Amino acid sequence: MVRSTSEKGKSNGQTEPGGPALATTDETLPPHSIEAEIAFLGSLTICDDPAIIDDARQRVSRDEFYQADNQIIFDALLRMRDQDQSIDAVTLIAELTRAKVYEEIGGRDYIATILGSIPSHKHYESYARVIRETATRRKTIAACHDAIWKAYQPQAGQLVEEAAADAAALAEQLTKIAATAAPPTAFRATSAGQLVDENPEQRPEAIYGVSRFGDVLNIIAGSKARKSWLVLSLLLCFVARRVWLGLFATAGGRALLIDNELHPSTISFRIRRTARGLGLMPEEWRDAFDVMSLRGQGMNIDQLAPVIRSFPPGKYGLIVLDAGYKLYPPGMDENSNSDMTVFYDRLIEFARVTGAVVALIHHSPKGNQSAKDPTALGAGASAASRSTDSILAMRDHEEQDCCVIDTVLRDFPPLKPFGLRWSHDTLTWSHDQLLDPTKLKRDPAKGGRPKKADGEKPAKAEAIDWTPEKFVGEFITVTPISRTLIEATAASKGMSARQIRTCITLAEHQGLMFRHGAGPATTYSTAKPDLFTPDPGGPRPMRPKEADAAAKKTAKLFRGCFTKEECDLLARNFTTYTNAVVTDAVDELRSRHDTSSVVDVLKACEAKALSEKNSAVAISNAHPPSTPSKSVPDTTAHS
Repeated sequence: MVRSTSEKGKSNGQTEPGGPALATTDETLPPHSIEAEIAFLGSLTICDDPAIIDDARQRVSRDEFYQADNQIIFDALLRMRDQDQSIDAVTLIAELTRAKVYEEIGGRDYIATILGSIPSHKHYESYARVIRETATRRKTIAACHDAIWKAYQPQAGQLVEEAAADAAALAEQLTKIAATAAPPTAFRATSAGQLVDENPEQRPEAIYGVSRFGDVLNIIAGSKARKSWLVLSLLLCFVARRVWLGLFATAGGRALLIDNELHPSTISFRIRRTARGLGLMPEEWRDAFDVMSLRGQGMNIDQLAPVIRSFPPGKYGLIVLDAGYKLYPPGMDENSNSDMTVFYDRLIEFARVTGAVVALIHHSPKGNQSAKDPTALGAGASAASRSTDSILAMRDHEEQDCCVIDTVLRDFPPLKPFGLRWSHDTLTWSHDQLLDPTKLKRDPAKGGRPKKADGEKPAKAEAIDWTPEKFVGEFITVTPISRTLIEATAASKGMSARQIRTCITLAEHQGLMFRHGAGPATTYSTAKPDLFTPDPGGPRPMRPKEADAAAKKTAKLFRGCFTKEECDLLARNFTTYTNAVVTDAVDELRSRHDTSSVVDVLKACEAKALSEKNSAVAISNAHPPSTPSKSVPDTTAHS
């Protein structure tokens, strides 16, 4: 078994003899990280690279280990390196046995703990940094204790001078340590090839389709929107490797919940009820995640940083911070981009040093959020949305106890908004496929339609292939219909005003539909009108405004075929000749490539139409249809 603190004798956290020893009760242990020390030793044991042992010697000294057993093992590893021995579990045990300290450090069980602490040696630099930082804090505390002890002595004059000298030396030492705390390669540029070689694959997914390990995830919602319940269900599904909301598979792993709002009893109640609502057995979650309740302790993100840094990389796969606003340091302004950038840089650091997904529960500003873009839903400066890797934003649905989730993802394809429904029986959120995500709750005071959710925008009218043939088949009948009714019906089908005008013009030009009458009483049908039945009231001269409008219309219809003067001449004939005659004339003029005799061509087309009509009337008179007897059905007509 590993010796306890009291059995290890003097630890590195104590002062020199004669001064006051540091307190060693469980409540006041000096700063340390046994997990980082074990992970560091495990990395050196399995690395199989002498260069890493040499680098580790430069990063950490023996005295910076807090636990005496770890100091002994570190000495053994360095001796083996100096003797050019290969290092692995077997040779390490042999070296400890030869030095007669194998049982003293805990024997087989402790060596197994070291070897099983990490899967890889590649994070040894991070472990070394944690060991050194905690050792520096212990030295600072020891120096302060020593100075206080000297100041209380009767012959304080000389001792105070010594304490001042010690403090100056300590300050110089701390400055040197701080300057070398970061790995020397932290800010060194590398070639693109080296970068690709060192990162051949993407980081593995933690919440499939949403976040990867090492990402920062923002969960945004208004006050009392049950967002904490939603995140708690995510945490429980993650540790149990369940599919969250029936949509997102999770990679699984240990999780940490840092809550600074709720009473511990409330947290306990919510965990139990959520687990029960998700159908989880106690053994699936009881020992699978940790909880830090910080309610009323006033711990901000700067004070939390040393705690997070002390976690060995890989210990947690998901860290939830609830809620973000209570982690703001004094003087921070959430509406300042620079302040929010610093705040989120801390979260990015937490994700980097732990390798976990850091999920922050962030609040949205007051008021209705239905018309906002998902990236603008979080309160404060826009740096919050730009600094995070993934955003899950909750917005109220118009239906009670329902919400819509919008996502903004950096490393994944975009997701369509989806609806969730709250169950008062299970106290959980669940995916509701029948919920329309576009029906967001509106502000009744302002009215209006809320902005459509991204991914669910209705197809624009331009996306439909409205050809003249389709337009006539959909909206024009044999019975004449007013233009106003046609436009209203087409608009209800999603057509724009421009599309309607274009289809009407082209359909007339192609002879698919015909105009009847003029002015406000104009109607359209698929029946070809009598070319020589004058309009009610007969032809009349065009008024200036009508002539101008007709000229513009003709110019649009025949642009590129005729000059402006020719279009004006055609426009003046719209009221004299029917559209069919004008259309035939235009086709004739186009085929001739000659526009010098517009009036002559119009008259020729009119004469041709008159001749065709007379021929049709003559044929009709020569073969009049027989009138069947009322009592005898006309069966010949069917044959």
